[in-house]
Amino acid sequence: MRIKFQNLKIQDIKLREQLHMCLEQSCDDGIYINGDDVFQFERMVAHYFSTSRACFVSSGSSALYLALKTLGIANGDEVIIPCMSWISTAHAVSRLGATPVFTEINRSFNMDICSLEEKISMKTKAIMPVHFGGIPAEMHLIMKLARERNLFVIEDASQSFGNELDGQMLGTFGDFGCFSLNPMKTFGALGEAGLVVSQNDKLINNLRQKIYSGLNNMELNHRGDNLQARFLKVLLENFGEKQKKLKIIFDYYKKHLNSQVELVGKKNNYIPYCINILVDQREAIEQEFGKREIEFKRLHVPLMVEHPCYRHNTSLPKSNEIAKKLLSLPYHQHLTENEVVEICSVINEACK
Repeated sequence: MRIKFQNLKIQDIKLREQLHMCLEQSCDDGIYINGDDVFQFERMVAHYFSTSRACFVSSGSSALYLALKTLGIANGDEVIIPCMSWISTAHAVSRLGATPVFTEINRSFNMDICSLEEKISMKTKAIMPVHFGGIPAEMHLIMKLARERNLFVIEDASQSFGNELDGQMLGTFGDFGCFSLNPMKTFGALGEAGLVVSQNDKLINNLRQKIYSGLNNMELNHRGDNLQARFLKVLLENFGEKQKKLKIIFDYYKKHLNSQVELVGKKNNYIPYCINILVDQREAIEQEFGKREIEFKRLHVPLMVEHPCYRHNTSLPKSNEIAKKLLSLPYHQHLTENEVVEICSVINEACK
């Protein structure tokens, strides 16, 4: 494609040299798992989030699974989640024998609070909001409901590393905050990785015991490796600069998209994971993008509730109507303003 949806190439020469040095260090010392760099990275993350502890794990999916299991989610329980997310959000619940109960979404693609209230039942054990695209879910209302109903809260913050709500970091509101650090995320490793953070020492210590497969438990391995921890230490130190570049790209979209185009999250103060618009003219825009070799996606359509393994669960007409209008646009730190102008001109022309 001429204009890529994502561009994960590392073009900064100094950063490339630092990452090459991490690989050389691992080749020299032969420490690839369970090294000091894992614990150093965890301490860096705990400091970044102002939490008591952080656990480095193998993926965002493992992070969700371990958080749910640590809270005792099991067969017969229900966990309420929004219908819009990557399918791993639901699978993490199902793998423990529990049932994911899907809520409607609002126009930010996050959990609809009225729908959440309707879905709470005697079997509900936890709420798992997703900060879709990096936009904060309505955590104050969710936490109020959870306290009133004595429910756990696990934040699926996979797409929202570094974003805040009213001065508090996303991932630190609930009992656990879970992050995916795969390379597509705004803060990502050079392979698969994940994080769990918590303000509760007892919970995080309990979760840590489940990371390793061993004689004292029946778990599989969920540990993050030392090489990725080395990479991530360097990348976290450089993350502020990347955030500035991504904010500039988001501002370009705000500047060049006409006001009648609904840019999701336009009024939020955050760094997006993805740029989404809601338009009636989606097919016409996609056709023109194809002619111009502009890459696009529909994240994450179809909705989880439409996938074969969950289709029987419920019907969510409001969310389906929103999903029919969703179009995800190119977004990465190497995108130029001229490229954004071209993308926006196609959309603006179609939406006249």
